[in-house]
Amino acid sequence: MTQFKLLHAIAMPKVLVADKISPTGVALLKAQPGYEVVEAYGSTPEKILTLVGDVHAILVRSETQITKEVLAAAHRLVCVGRAGVGVDNIDVDAATERGVIVMNTPSGNTIATAELTFTHLLCLARPVPEAVQSMHEGKWDRKTLSGSELFGKTLGVLGLGRIGAEVSKRALAFGMKVLAYDPYLTEARAKALGVTIATLDEVFALSDYITVHMPLIEKGKQGATEGMVDDAAFAKMKKGVKIVNCARGGIVDEAALAAARGDRGAQRLEPFTGLFGIGVVGCGHRAGFYRACRMGRGSRSLAQNCYRLLTSALHGVLSVQSSSMNTEGAST
Repeated sequence: MTQFKLLHAIAMPKVLVADKISPTGVALLKAQPGYEVVEAYGSTPEKILTLVGDVHAILVRSETQITKEVLAAAHRLVCVGRAGVGVDNIDVDAATERGVIVMNTPSGNTIATAELTFTHLLCLARPVPEAVQSMHEGKWDRKTLSGSELFGKTLGVLGLGRIGAEVSKRALAFGMKVLAYDPYLTEARAKALGVTIATLDEVFALSDYITVHMPLIEKGKQGATEGMVDDAAFAKMKKGVKIVNCARGGIVDEAALAAARGDRGAQRLEPFTGLFGIGVVGCGHRAGFYRACRMGRGSRSLAQNCYRLLTSALHGVLSVQSSSMNTEGAST
């Protein structure tokens, strides 16, 4: 069993803030007696390697990559903190092997991302962006821009964590039926939320709309989600199905998406890996990353947890309990 490095409070902690987080979070750490806080925003991978040798904590968002090489160079490192949900920029396995704790802030932008998802769903049901563009072009294209109701339609939710649950609540309020695929979802939880547990194939085959709220886990690893929505998945879907991905690019196979475009409905994917040029996607890039979240909630929570950890007040962390990894890849 991995032995983590938290044995006693650290007298003179040194914290590297590698990505720009809320000033309130940085100020909280700087206000602690004996703390040294190094702000190194926009550093190259090579620069990061020179900075981590004597730090006890590293705080990041999604830009800085905490690789096994970075972890090996950080001889005093106790924890890595991610201001946000997804930790695909952190080598969690390598951190765990070295006894380094990984933390995130899963609730920081839950509501914002759920609302963004539903914005996309509404814009797929009623083509508001297209209508606005048409008006800007001096057109009055009523017939080709007719919409449909969400009421009575089936929404397939892939991943029923915090964000997926909030999206489901809103869908039910609109009179939709919700099918939920999540390997960790219990019957009791599904009943409490008012959703129906479904297999992945059932979600693909029966849904009018599909929304993705799962972490990106590489192919070959347990619980892999990379490329989950692929050619085979599209082949099972209804004609005209509409897909929203406000989780992580890579869960939806974009080549398969482009190939399926001919007989499938519109798609809206926020995070992407190579969508430019496909010409079929509405991207509200980072629209779920709203200012109030960035300028306070998630970063302040991370700074507080970092302080508690370095003073031996340990709270729930990802690399101690692997079950905590069942968190969706929110748009951050």
